[in-house]
Amino acid sequence: MHSAPLFPAIFNELTERLGNKSHLLTGISLQLARHLLDSLPADREPVVICCDKHGGRNRYANAIAKQFAVGSVRHECETAHISRYGFAYSGRDVRIQFAAGGESELAVALASMYAKYVRELCMEAFNRYWQAEMPDLEPTKGYPVDALRFRAAIEPLIAARGWEEHTWWRMR
Repeated sequence: MHSAPLFPAIFNELTERLGNKSHLLTGISLQLARHLLDSLPADREPVVICCDKHGGRNRYANAIAKQFAVGSVRHECETAHISRYGFAYSGRDVRIQFAAGGESELAVALASMYAKYVRELCMEAFNRYWQAEMPDLEPTKGYPVDALRFRAAIEPLIAARGWEEHTWWRMR
């Protein structure tokens, strides 16, 4: 299993540079896919990669071609529900799909569970840090409404330390 946790400073910088969260998610997902493909044995067996869709995005071919440095990507399907492509990579036939409700595929569901587990571990460390600074601080899971409560509680310490917002708070 591999994951790519994106902490606020990196998330904000990449989202700003790429223009939106969808492009960021696609790029990171394809980096992980390439890393996994590169780690496979050289048996040249075909591979199918399943992903959840990234926002309302339907077109991924250019991102695939760029990430895998391939000249040709077959468009098999590009709809609101599913975008499917094929290409040759290191002598292997690769099919990749991005599907709305992708978690109906076991591989995507397991990847989602793994990512959520990694997130929970990060949140535990985050809460331990802030509770060491403010012992009476109620922990947060980081979801929108509670995140605002938590942010308001820690902002005096943030201001006293002179930390810039983009380094500790996700801007989008």
